[in-house]
Amino acid sequence: MPVIDMTIDELVGTIKKSRAINIVIEGRDDVVAYRLIEKFLADSDDRQISLFPTGGRPKLLEVYIRLKAENALRNCIFICDKDMWVFTGIPNDFNDDIIVVTDGYSIENDLVSDSPFETLMSPGEKVTFDMEMAHFCEWFAVQAADLLKGRSAEISTFPGLILDRTPREDFSVKLAADEDLQQLHTKIASNAAKFVRGKSLVQVAMRQLAQSGRTPKHHHLAYLEMSAARRGAAFSRIVDSVSDKLVKM
Repeated sequence: MPVIDMTIDELVGTIKKSRAINIVIEGRDDVVAYRLIEKFLADSDDRQISLFPTGGRPKLLEVYIRLKAENALRNCIFICDKDMWVFTGIPNDFNDDIIVVTDGYSIENDLVSDSPFETLMSPGEKVTFDMEMAHFCEWFAVQAADLLKGRSAEISTFPGLILDRTPREDFSVKLAADEDLQQLHTKIASNAAKFVRGKSLVQVAMRQLAQSGRTPKHHHLAYLEMSAARRGAAFSRIVDSVSDKLVKM
């Protein structure tokens, strides 16, 4: 499997030389889930299938653009997080049959949809998680609104830096003053599992599931692997989409 710190030129060159069917994915954590695709497809396709992590979403999209320009996409399937496309829709430039896009903000969101955190939480943990997620959704809505308006934002800030502030920031004035922001917040808060940045969503949950002294103490990567292995509806949609595309290749 290629290392994830390859340059764009190296990634493009390696894929062009490959005789395998390359399932091009974003990064290291994604492999935990997507490596199971090889297992699920093993019985239905005898061709060599290789996971190809690029080192992040921007690099994956750039690799796609480069390979398309060079008419070298014949042996590729891309799996891409929606990211902010979850709010704006997929741009025409990337609305391609060989690109499989997550349903939620990222693969983490789809796996959370299949295996909700609440099934692992005690009643007390769930109360705390819901309270923290409510506050985090307010913060996230403010950041997402800035990005959607073309402004800079700190959308990937570690959740603990938001939730552990004393006192916590009050977003009520901002929300009350901006109707568009209110609507965006309502959308996000009503379905955080889909719209909140996936890594942040998991990190908020792990404040309960991986807290000191808890038995058992969960690890975020083990949780993602477990959810993928269960192959719920959201992850099955991705696996089936890849399988359908393989048939056409």
